[in-house]
Amino acid sequence: MLRQCFISNQQAYGAGLYGSGYYGGFGLVYIADDWIWGRSINEQNSFIFTIIDNNSVEIIKGLEVRFLIDGSRSFAGIITDVKPYETLPNYLYYKVICETFELLAEKRKIGAVFNNKNAGYIVNYIIDTVLFEEGITAGDIQDGITFDKVIFNYPSCKDALNKLKTACTGYNWHLDFDKKLHFIERSTNKCITTINTSFIHRGFTPNYTLNEFRDIQYIDGGKKETNLQPEITPTPKPDGESREFTVTLPIAREPIVETNLNGAGWTTQTVGINGLDTGKQFYWTYGSDKVSHDTSEVVLTDVDTIRVSYYGLLDIKLIYEDNALISERAAIDGNSGKYEEVFTNKDLGTNAAAVQYAKGLIDKYNKTDNIDLTIEYQIEDLDINKLIKVEKPLFGIDDWFLIKSINAEQQTPEYVTYSIKLLLGEDVGSYEDYFNSLLTRSHDINADDTLIKFKGVSEEWVYDGSITINAYQKLYPDVDLFPDVDLFPGTLNYTEVLYD
Repeated sequence: MLRQCFISNQQAYGAGLYGSGYYGGFGLVYIADDWIWGRSINEQNSFIFTIIDNNSVEIIKGLEVRFLIDGSRSFAGIITDVKPYETLPNYLYYKVICETFELLAEKRKIGAVFNNKNAGYIVNYIIDTVLFEEGITAGDIQDGITFDKVIFNYPSCKDALNKLKTACTGYNWHLDFDKKLHFIERSTNKCITTINTSFIHRGFTPNYTLNEFRDIQYIDGGKKETNLQPEITPTPKPDGESREFTVTLPIAREPIVETNLNGAGWTTQTVGINGLDTGKQFYWTYGSDKVSHDTSEVVLTDVDTIRVSYYGLLDIKLIYEDNALISERAAIDGNSGKYEEVFTNKDLGTNAAAVQYAKGLIDKYNKTDNIDLTIEYQIEDLDINKLIKVEKPLFGIDDWFLIKSINAEQQTPEYVTYSIKLLLGEDVGSYEDYFNSLLTRSHDINADDTLIKFKGVSEEWVYDGSITINAYQKLYPDVDLFPDVDLFPGTLNYTEVLYD
């Protein structure tokens, strides 16, 4: 077995002999047999090794590594940790930790808002605007589902990609050894190899577990925009002193502010962003429920009135219950069959996106059964993110499984041991159609409840599209005030209607 470890020498970036990175600028180093690497889906994964002869190659954190076994790339990544040490006088060794290229997606942030864009468009945008600077290019990017709205408030690019693939059940992303980013449906990425009685392996162990299973998903989302709240009277009323007026909800967009001076008629005021604009009559701030009157303007008095039209913000709190799964588990468990989990994702900006994400999490953890096995000779075409067919009559298994992780280490000079973990997988292409129909239904959801409960897409949802708020005058104790059958708790001052 021929092992070769190459480290870049900081020459110009480009397509090199051992993959994209440097123009052939890789130097050979010699490593001990204590190396080990692990690769798992959508995670930064490590290659740990000891350099016993650096062959005059400089060992610096940030350089790229290519590790080949019998001429094929077994691992590629970036040096993150270097620990030189002296075993005997004048014998210098290096303990090195190398991370996969997911590190490049982890260290960069993305801030963007997408309306009516599919997942593939968003992935390409992340590459074209941010990750291209890290040498990452687009590989196989499939469309996935279309989102009505996606908000990325500067998460890492890796977290953003993970959120996309969670919402797109059956899809996944990965960075290959050439720094090409792929976003594909699992069913299109299958191994030729089949794990059966003819395939050489050992330690085949299925694990049946309820860990992370859920059939009820709570989502604590971000904030969604309401429909226009028309001509709302803020508080307090003009009194000759107040210059700050409060509306009911935090403001999402530039509001329309109108004043009526001493009954002369409504006049639209100029509005600017607080702290940025100058020379305006009123100012506002995103997420604040207040509009401020410029101090250079004549203060409004009790003969004047003011009204504000604006788009507000409401918190997204959602429960998604999968009734079919609950019934299935209840029949088995002999109890409620309910398994509840809470997930926070403040990037979710609409009810539809929250439903999408909740359903994606339930689907993701619906079948958490997994298989461990060991391969000691040829790993063939097995790789993470691929589906592989498993045919094991002894266990009653005949299904496709997703390769979740591979860990490799050298046991003897002749061969490497690969420890494999498989997750129960299936052809999930049909979920795209399911989500498309779900989104069509969700677009009509405009309930302004702070908690919206969904019980499956086939049920009818009844909701009220507005909330009426009555504001009453407070009552205070008085020596001449006595209980009376006609005494009510306060005088109705005004009524306000909120529209989602």
